[in-house]
Amino acid sequence: FDPSDTNKKNAKEVLPSGLSYLELGILLECLGFFFKEIAGSAWKEEDDSAEVVDVTDSGGAKKQAANPSSISGKGYTGDQNETKGIAMKIEQKKLEDLVRDQVSGILMGAICITLNDLLTGQKLDKEHIEVLSLSCLNPILGVYFRNTFMQISERQALYLHLIKAVEVLATERHLCELLFPKLPRHSDLYALLMNLKQQVAMYLRSPDKGTDAETLKLVTTAQEMDRVLSSVEQQGKEYLKEERKRTAKEGKELSAKEKEELENKAMRGRFKKLAVDFMDLQGCSISHVFLKDCKKSPGGSKLSARLTKEVGSMMSGLPPGIFVRVDKRRMDLMRVCIIGPGGAPYTNGMFFFDVFFPYNYPAVPPKMKIITTARGTYRFNANLYANGKVCLSLLGTWSGPGWEPSYSNLQQVLISIQAMILGIDEPIANEPSWERDRGTDRSFNYNRILNHGTMLYAMHDHLKAPPPGFEDLVKLHFWDRKKHLMEKQIPTWEKEILKVPERAKGGPYNRENRINEAVATTVKKLKAELNKLKPPEEEKEEEEESDDDDF
Repeated sequence: FDPSDTNKKNAKEVLPSGLSYLELGILLECLGFFFKEIAGSAWKEEDDSAEVVDVTDSGGAKKQAANPSSISGKGYTGDQNETKGIAMKIEQKKLEDLVRDQVSGILMGAICITLNDLLTGQKLDKEHIEVLSLSCLNPILGVYFRNTFMQISERQALYLHLIKAVEVLATERHLCELLFPKLPRHSDLYALLMNLKQQVAMYLRSPDKGTDAETLKLVTTAQEMDRVLSSVEQQGKEYLKEERKRTAKEGKELSAKEKEELENKAMRGRFKKLAVDFMDLQGCSISHVFLKDCKKSPGGSKLSARLTKEVGSMMSGLPPGIFVRVDKRRMDLMRVCIIGPGGAPYTNGMFFFDVFFPYNYPAVPPKMKIITTARGTYRFNANLYANGKVCLSLLGTWSGPGWEPSYSNLQQVLISIQAMILGIDEPIANEPSWERDRGTDRSFNYNRILNHGTMLYAMHDHLKAPPPGFEDLVKLHFWDRKKHLMEKQIPTWEKEILKVPERAKGGPYNRENRINEAVATTVKKLKAELNKLKPPEEEKEEEEESDDDDF
């Protein structure tokens, strides 16, 4: 459109809503061109069904998941220079992110101004809604809001622009639809925002955050985010309530597949609610390994502020199978449960660890010990000693790329244990000198011995006496896996364990792997405990309304 050409119609005649539509279209096109820089994939592709690359790293960096079955003992050694190389790459990435953040902030700010003008002048129409729906606005916000509050705290200027954009979308019924996955490639923004709301609330509730300028700035940012997210929560609830009423009126009957998906979604929601919680670890009947260390440690506001961020991030950032309990008086004292992933000899077992953060954390790594050891008599892995020691380079207890104060955190440690220790298909390879035994009878027999130990110590014992603070988790996990355990996993493992010759029953660590109980006895005891489980109670309707998000 050339305004100097008098022979052409003006903008209001050419476009549905005049210049505002043109401005909005241009801004959204700019955002689309910039999408690849943020999300790692082009917005407009030949195949419209292509999925957006999922990113969870700050700034949209792609992360390659570890393949547990390909990890060997060498994975714990490596070149010490790797740590320096990683640090340099991270610094370079931060500089690139800063430029991206500035451009994103400018574009989001301009989009907010345009939308506010449309709403104030009551000029918003269906054409505006359509161009917004078909743009990359929802997906790009989805990429950003997958980040945790800990990551957001390092990019406050950008996220204040983003949260303003969300606030504008939530103020109008049709714009509110953009918070939900109505179209392919759209994210469930409402779910992501409600997860973030939990993290922000956690941060604001935490004591002793400190009074330095940086902390006060973050508190102000958190308060503004909490204000906006509380408003978004109310608008989202109203929208979902209307959607449920509309669906009920249509009388649409769900298919068996849809019902199964809803049940799975509800179960994921239950597990998510149990991911992070507070308890009295100092007065727990199972004494915390680091209780004496905690009493001697001065703690401090700086440590508390750092842990508040990490705990808040873990409320939504933990992968399935990891659960954390924090002492309600001292955040530097924690207990963790990691459920053995599928495909490993620890599958569905529950392994508990005690964690303590020294006063100078994160300059130094946390201290950690496994407490699922049959009272210090059973060794589950080359890296999990019977005395509780956890060998991991991140913890400084093994060689290899170690703890880096600028970016390392507890969640990285927990994911490493889940993938590289409890997720490996042949744990014998975690012992560097035994890596050559992978694929041999020695390795397979060791797996079978670990199957027996997992059933007895990481399943039966926890079912019989659930660790305090984890009672609901133990019941829910084994109820959810009961059918699979009873019909497939336990019978398969029992047959395999019987193949272990008498001379090999001690395992590679001799007495630290010997179980003086027949597998038939263990199986009988375990099944008896599983049969005592009762279905989890149905959640109240009002609770379900606040948990419409899909985890």
